This record gives sequence, structure tokens and C-alpha cells, in this order.
Amino acid sequence: MSVLVEKMNYIIQGFLEAFPISSSIHLKMLGISEHSVAFMHGFTGLAALIFFRKRILEMVLNFFSNPILHGKPALIIAPKILLGLFLSKVMKLKIIPINEIFSITLFSALFFVSDVFCAKNRKLEELSYKEVLFAGIVGLFAFFPGASNLGTSYTSFRMLKCTKKESLMYSYIFSIIPSIGAFVLSISDVNSLSHLNSMFDTNFCSYISKVSVLGVNITAGVSMSEIFCIISSVLYVFAQSSLFYIFGIRLCFKLINYLYFFSIYRVLVLVIYAIFKKI
Repeated sequence: MSVLVEKMNYIIQGFLEAFPISSSIHLKMLGISEHSVAFMHGFTGLAALIFFRKRILEMVLNFFSNPILHGKPALIIAPKILLGLFLSKVMKLKIIPINEIFSITLFSALFFVSDVFCAKNRKLEELSYKEVLFAGIVGLFAFFPGASNLGTSYTSFRMLKCTKKESLMYSYIFSIIPSIGAFVLSISDVNSLSHLNSMFDTNFCSYISKVSVLGVNITAGVSMSEIFCIISSVLYVFAQSSLFYIFGIRLCFKLINYLYFFSIYRVLVLVIYAIFKKI
């Protein structure tokens, strides 16, 4: 990986994650590691939480006021959480093993068909519990290599004839928990974090090995200068990646009537990558 890409991978991934495409092929082409991708999911997930904070707060308050009436969002995200925990804890996998070319081609086709040919006049509140469970099940395909977390969610809502704006907004919202989950899993293995040293311009792996997942353990030998170095480096990377991620979100909403072109773009990128890298 070139020095320029190595120093800017958090900016590149932050921007790519905002679009309903699988960023894995792009990141492979740039030589960005899988562990770095998983780590950066935490930043994009937090950025989405901040960006959609008003709608998320409204959903949470509605849920606690009447869980039965407003429990649909929980039913959508629950299958993805359960499968993610099963794969990581039981199967020791991050994705379901399947041919990546087949996966990208299939989900690009589904994305295109659902976005172009499905009606667009329903809202999430109008969906039945059976329909939102269907959306949650379709979202599980995000665990296939080459499948986009955002793209599979968007496809499921469009299949249920939700408006493009509703589909896109909730796709971002329902990607938050899986993104943060990927981040937690990425930092649970300290030995896999050495690739982050260049990203943070510090001996990040050495510092983070003294920090627990739930917080800083001062008795473990972390000096105040090391704590400051960790916090300042993380905040800097978060600010940079979040800025480009939110810019990508706004751009995606501007292009909302042309999102189906991303499915064509994904296939073209796949063909180019397959030709030159022979995956």
C-alpha cells in the first residue's frame, strides 16, 4: 500500500461507507487491510448516530412509550445482531463463506430491480410486523462477502415499497449497531491492531495493549502522555473520517433518484478488479 493511501485510508473508507456499495473491493484494490476496515466501522457508526440523532431519539422514545406499537425497528435489527454474535462467537467467522463475484453480481441485480421497479409510497410505520421481519432477514445477506450492509437494507425496504428517502435513511440508522459491533470485535484482538500504527501516527498497538475494551486501566501502566496520545489520535482520525462520511451521506441523498447506478458501478468495478487481480 502506498504511503499516501496508508495515511488517508480512514478518509477513503469514511467516504466509501456512505454509499450503498460494498467497499471491500475498493479497499482491496487500494491495499487497505480487513482489520483497518472493521476498526473504521466504529467511527462511521458513531458519525451516523450523531447525524441521525433526532430521528433515533424519537424512535427510542416511541419504543419505550409503547414497545408493541413501536417495536418494528428492534425486529429489523435483531436478526443481524443475533447472526453476528453467532458467527463471531460460535463459528469464529466474520462473513459467510461464498463466492464474492457471485455475491456482488446477485445483490447488485437485486438492488437495481428493487430501486427501479418497486413502487415508492410507503413508510416504515405502515409496514406490518411480518414485513419488517422480512426486512431484517434480507439484511442478513450483509454477511456475505461483497454484499453492502447499507445496500442490503436499502434493497429490503425498496422491496417492501418504501419511499427512497425512507429506505435510505433507515438503512443508515440500522447500520449503526452492526458497525459498532464490528469495531468492538476488531479491538478485542490486540495482536491484529499493529496495522493501525501508521493510521494514528503513533505506536498505537503498544498503547492500546494497555487499555481494556471497556476503558483505560491506569494500573496497567499507561502514562498520562500515552492516554493523551491515544485520545488525540483517535479524535483526529474520527473527525476526518466522519467529515467525509457525512459528506457522502448528504451526497447520497442528493443523488437519491439515481442510486440504481451504483449497482451498475459495482459490477463494473468487480469486472475491472477481476481482470487485473484475478480474484
